Amino acid sequence: MAKKKQNEINLFARCEQFFQSKSNLILIISILLSLIISLLIFNKDVSNGGDDSGYIRNAYLFSHKMAFPSWHSSFYSMVLSLFISIFGLNIVALKCTSLIFSLGSLYFIQRFFIKYTNYSIAAFVVLSTSVSYLTCYYSSTTYTESFFILIQIIYIFYFLEFTHKYDDPKESFQKTWIHFLVLGIVVYLMFQTKSIALSIFIISIAYLLINKKFLNSIVFFLSAIFTHLIFSLYKKLSWDIKKVGFEDQLEAIMLKHPYKPQEGAEDLMGFVQRIWDNSELYLSKTFVKMLGFFPQDYRKSSAILTIVLYLIFAISGFIVIKKNKKLLYIILYLVGMIGSTFIFLQKIWDQERLIMIYFPFLLGIVAFFIFNLFDTQKMKKLQSIPLTFFALIFVLISVQSIKQVIKSNDLNKSNKEAFNSYTPDFQNYMLASKWAGENLPSNSKVLCRKPDMSWIASEGKDIFNGIFRLEYNNSDSTLVMFQQNKATHVIMGNLRGNPAKKTDKTINTVRNTLIYLTAARPACLTLLKEFGTDEKAYVFKIDLKEKVTVEEYYKNLDAALIVNPKNAKICDEKGGYLLSQNKPQEALKYYDFALIYTNDAVLFFNRGLCYFQLKKYSDALKDFKKACELKKDFNQSWYNLSLCYLMMKDYTNAKIALVKAKDAGFKDYAQLETQLSGI
Repeated sequence: MAKKKQNEINLFARCEQFFQSKSNLILIISILLSLIISLLIFNKDVSNGGDDSGYIRNAYLFSHKMAFPSWHSSFYSMVLSLFISIFGLNIVALKCTSLIFSLGSLYFIQRFFIKYTNYSIAAFVVLSTSVSYLTCYYSSTTYTESFFILIQIIYIFYFLEFTHKYDDPKESFQKTWIHFLVLGIVVYLMFQTKSIALSIFIISIAYLLINKKFLNSIVFFLSAIFTHLIFSLYKKLSWDIKKVGFEDQLEAIMLKHPYKPQEGAEDLMGFVQRIWDNSELYLSKTFVKMLGFFPQDYRKSSAILTIVLYLIFAISGFIVIKKNKKLLYIILYLVGMIGSTFIFLQKIWDQERLIMIYFPFLLGIVAFFIFNLFDTQKMKKLQSIPLTFFALIFVLISVQSIKQVIKSNDLNKSNKEAFNSYTPDFQNYMLASKWAGENLPSNSKVLCRKPDMSWIASEGKDIFNGIFRLEYNNSDSTLVMFQQNKATHVIMGNLRGNPAKKTDKTINTVRNTLIYLTAARPACLTLLKEFGTDEKAYVFKIDLKEKVTVEEYYKNLDAALIVNPKNAKICDEKGGYLLSQNKPQEALKYYDFALIYTNDAVLFFNRGLCYFQLKKYSDALKDFKKACELKKDFNQSWYNLSLCYLMMKDYTNAKIALVKAKDAGFKDYAQLETQLSGI
């Protein structure tokens, strides 16, 4: 009984001894687990988010001295350019760099939590992070996340190390100023990787001042500012660029809707609403999902759960600071970085990777709070509860990752074509981009929704330009835009609004732009090739000349109908032309198509003419009747209705319909009236 009682009392202590003795083994296991999962879900394609393609494209252009990566994450693109110089445009090799960054971060995550919490928390955090699906997924992409997690944890580790290495401020300055000089450079490079890292700069200075390291704070501040000046001078002299590096992002951030500038700038209450909306998205959905409580495709958020999580984080932060005052920096860091993310992030983006980089810290702070809560005399007998909870979290995260590995492998097995890691919408888009790269002239200018992905698909053919938002909502301005851009081709896909599943909602930026364009020039598009049987992608040639032959005009109306299937006017125009060419069977499909989307008397009448020419009098009768119902004075339809009754030998109704045609104003009725009067 005594032995059992001692085991209960010393459970945390025994765990601590175990994890301390096995810390190196745990790190090795974590690295191996992360490596295995990352490789199992690894694919050779870039993601459909598009940013990772942009980093590669910018890195390629920088490495070939064509352009400076002024788009966001300049420093990361510059780092990638080193690997492109070695491996070329090898996507697999470039993705492996992220894997190396991710595995390296596990080492510093463990070191940090051992130093500032304990071995048990360090083991829990590093193991859970290593098997997290999102962590492993982004370690096999060329997004900035894996790189940023590495430099983030290295920076935090050494910032706290040198801030607290010496108690006396003068001694600290004398022996660590060179380190803060380097840290100032690093924090600026972090800012050039993620703009929100400006928060780290401010928080770091505030923390140094709180700890009365005034001289170190001055060195740190001047180092970052001087690095900025040198970097700006380099951009100005070498590339003639004056921008800091996040102006374009800031412009989008300040808008109510990033893709609808016409809605105007965000107001104060809009930013407040953003904080709450993003809190729900990234805490009650993404963070809890990363803990394994929800499946990876879970999409719902919860206001109540968000409030509960905020309370847990607040209490955890307060308790861990009391336990270790050095962790104040981590609390400030999380508040500043996550707060900035929630303020400036548009709800529409909802990208899990933006909260993923804080997962180890959020997990560790809460775990350390729970550990301390049960590390008291009163709670020692219940220490098995938190340990069981930690084990459960690890199992849930692991199971979630295993399910994603199985799902990934199943998708790859079911689709053997090129770009088979994508859903059909993006697979067709990438196939269209590849075809454009292989078949269009090198001086082409191809407009599309994901130009960097298209560039990757074409293996670096520099002909793609982006349409990211609907610039104009009228046909004349849209036409002028195309003329000024000298666009020669366009790729239109059916990219899903919800990437997880096919719905009626698609990303309509290109389609809506082309709808306005074809309103000004109905026959300006020629279909070159279509891809897929569902969620198709199309490559169109653009010709904005005003005069075209009759044959070209009516042929190209088909492309305008692909762009806007609901354009009944074009359907009627094409159908009328085919009728005039005595091709009623071909004309019929255009009227069938148009009547799916509109209930128009003229369209019913014209389809009736097709049926009449095909001698399908009963079908023609129905359409002429419908046209008359929709338009009571449609005299021509009443007349044709009379003809149908005549052909069907219903002479009574034929006479009635002719009378209504006459009453509605039809003039050329004499011959039919004479024919019916003799019956």
